[in-house]
Amino acid sequence: MYRAILCSTGNPDYGQYVAVSPSVVAKVQSIEEAVTACREYISEWNLGGGNWCGDAGKVFLSGKLVARIAYNGKVLQEQ
Repeated sequence: MYRAILCSTGNPDYGQYVAVSPSVVAKVQSIEEAVTACREYISEWNLGGGNWCGDAGKVFLSGKLVARIAYNGKVLQEQ
């Protein structure tokens, strides 16, 4: 089972100085499901690109980082 980190940070360009959403670890069956979880989280919390940073979108399998999901949904495979 994969685990995807869903979180945000404040965007000072919009007067946000703390996270605008709670941190969640989504348990998913595939990278594709992780992308869906990220897109739904972004939509649910109305996050902009400036809010999606840090650990947001990191995907782990058996404790090892295997991918990162960018704000636009692009999957970046880890080596």
